[in-house]
Amino acid sequence: MVKNRVFLLILALGLMISGIAAAPAQESSEGLFIEETRHWIRGEFLDFWNASHDPLLIFGYPITESMPHPIRKGITIQYFQRARMELDESLPPGQRVKLASLGLWMYDETQRGNAANFPKTSTTCRSIGRNRIDVCYAFLQFYDRNNGPLYFGEPIAEAEFVDGRLVQYFENARMEWRPEKPAGQRVVLTDIGRIDFDITIGDENLILPPAGADIPVNQLSQIQVYAFLERPLLASGQEQTAFIIVHDQFQNPIGGAQVMITVAYPDGRVEHFRPAPTDADGLTQVRFRVDGVKPNQVVQVLVSAEIPNGPKESATTWFRIWW
Repeated sequence: MVKNRVFLLILALGLMISGIAAAPAQESSEGLFIEETRHWIRGEFLDFWNASHDPLLIFGYPITESMPHPIRKGITIQYFQRARMELDESLPPGQRVKLASLGLWMYDETQRGNAANFPKTSTTCRSIGRNRIDVCYAFLQFYDRNNGPLYFGEPIAEAEFVDGRLVQYFENARMEWRPEKPAGQRVVLTDIGRIDFDITIGDENLILPPAGADIPVNQLSQIQVYAFLERPLLASGQEQTAFIIVHDQFQNPIGGAQVMITVAYPDGRVEHFRPAPTDADGLTQVRFRVDGVKPNQVVQVLVSAEIPNGPKESATTWFRIWW
């Protein structure tokens, strides 16, 4: 309790110093309530949040409550503006919460920006991680200052210009250089948690129908299709599993939806799969072998789903060959 009070005081002072308007945070035995987004942070998620010296900088505000992972049994997740925390209760205490690799999810080798080509010296750059990728200048300072190995993971590409903005991708995050901001605040993290949530889950402010309400299939105005992959990183020659979830406009699962999965390889090859119709939980899946793809290339997965005599919808995702 004392630790949380100290944290809130430091947080408020830090926000006033940096010129950011602090949202009221209410502490109770239930956890930490963030007034800005009106969501709670509780339990081990709160412990992980508090362990960071600057949680608003690293994670941002919570944008959902905690919820079961839609695919992985026994995993609980919570979305923040710049991260997705995942709780695995099968792991030892103190090691149960990890960050999802949203940087890997967001990075697309096929749509690379223009390389920054920094002048590199031993004092301005350092090669980091298994692939010895250079992190330089302010990005390196930000990485070192904020426990980069824990919160950002390894770099997956050198700095590049994307849509006129200098960025660098890491396993769990994307850094951006914003020269228009005051000195000391020019490196920021992309709201990658918000982007992932909007694409794969939907709007947390979605108005749900009354509990127990049944929506006849012929009255569906739209469906939601979500595509998840078992492994964001894969070696060529291994097998990948794609999980597909189909919901109605109120996030109720739809059984009996017809699904088509298209796997598009970098060399132009295309494979089509038609798994079994979705079950009562709105879920279906397909497993396929991945061959003939070079390291660091991206494989695209396109999914379409339809209800007989009803609406159609599609979704896309991808994974990377890492070695």
